[in-house]
Amino acid sequence: MGDFNEPSTLDWTQDTAHLADHNGLVYPWDTTERLKQHGFVDSYRELYPNPKTHPGFSWPAAAQGVGETARKTDWIKGADER
Repeated sequence: MGDFNEPSTLDWTQDTAHLADHNGLVYPWDTTERLKQHGFVDSYRELYPNPKTHPGFSWPAAAQGVGETARKTDWIKGADER
């Protein structure tokens, strides 16, 4: 769902509460929750549905143990038809 200066609500669930810097927190992030409610789709999460095996950390990720695989594309040129 892109980078709106907050994480995706899809990545802060009970299953991911103890990953990286989540510190046991489950949280419905407002911006991505609203986008989801209006039918928008997180293209990264659509491609990689399991946030435990494919965390949605945007680069640069400060989480220890997260390497090059943490990079993802938040915006794809041409995806916006405007």
